[in-house]
Amino acid sequence: MYSEPEDLGLQSLLAYGVTFRDSCFADLLPVAEGIKRRAYELLAPLSRGVVVLSTCNRFEVYLDSPAPGRSEEVIRSLLKAPWRLEGEEAARHLLRVAAGLESQIVGEDEVLGQVREAWLEARRAGLTSELLDAVFHSAISAGARARRETRISKGVLGYPQAAVELGARALGDLDGRRVLVVGAGMAARAMLRHLCTKWRPSSVIVADRNPARASEAASECPGAKAISLAEVNAIDSVDLALVAIKGGPRPELTNLRSRCKVLVDISTPPASTLPDYTAREVEVFVEESA
Repeated sequence: MYSEPEDLGLQSLLAYGVTFRDSCFADLLPVAEGIKRRAYELLAPLSRGVVVLSTCNRFEVYLDSPAPGRSEEVIRSLLKAPWRLEGEEAARHLLRVAAGLESQIVGEDEVLGQVREAWLEARRAGLTSELLDAVFHSAISAGARARRETRISKGVLGYPQAAVELGARALGDLDGRRVLVVGAGMAARAMLRHLCTKWRPSSVIVADRNPARASEAASECPGAKAISLAEVNAIDSVDLALVAIKGGPRPELTNLRSRCKVLVDISTPPASTLPDYTAREVEVFVEESA
């Protein structure tokens, strides 16, 4: 890591990113995880600290960088046409992201947890700085306060909850239904919490590339079974399949549509073939429900 004395002024804070508003974002999503790893590998030696926020709607890199020239070269080798913010503008942007003001669905809750997890992941790896810790802590506190003291999230359904509600509307009810959830990230866990809090499905299966993560996510629903993504084609048919997984189209999900009555895929781009509802339909459903 860059080892010059720390300066807690915001002038060394930089933010680069590409989001759902940028035309190049769809091309980035399938390779986002690889770019995230490379960003940490290449930027950590050039900066005091680095945090990468990678979600289905944004890929943002926050740097504490007193000498940004070389860091910017790396960023532009990794991202196509990223925007750039510095100092107070970068900090203000992160606060807006955490508060849900920069989300596709304004006020949605998932992004606050995503900001927190991105920061904690970098911090556990020893990749943050005192400045980044302070800025992210402030953003997380501000995001929580915005939801607690204002009406920004009142009546707002995030994508995961809306995906479950859309499936319930299509089937009439989810009590006694067989449900498959593909993914084990924050969105999939939010789906599981909403599903098993509001309804009583007869069975819930959680599938992920990492079986250990699938098991962890399955704990959101008592009695849920965890399997690997490769096992999806071996399961019995289900009433509802909910998909929220990064990385673009997955060969394991090519035939999923034939194994379920309703398929809702909020992955961007869709990970499955011919879903009944995608993130776009879920977004419309949220707008209609507001």
